[in-house]
Amino acid sequence: MNFSLDASIIMPLALALVLNGSSLCVPEATAARDGAAIAVQTVAREVNPPHLYNLDLYRYKERTLPVLKCSPQKVVEAISLFRDSKSILFDHGNPP
Repeated sequence: MNFSLDASIIMPLALALVLNGSSLCVPEATAARDGAAIAVQTVAREVNPPHLYNLDLYRYKERTLPVLKCSPQKVVEAISLFRDSKSILFDHGNPP
């Protein structure tokens, strides 16, 4: 096989470009993985938040907006726990 002068110049440059490009993929893949992990944690916190109520203050320049977030499921669970505790402690002799 005979290679021309153009091919002898272009092939090393093309290989260098591919190798350099592949070395840039690792930081981008790491950033994408970290971004996906943050997105999953955000969704998990929205589905099952760790608090009953949470007050956030969103600030933009000189303005502040208070935002109250609540977890209705946690409130229902707390009410059920209270009712069960009350029935166990005070209505022990009376069946439901």
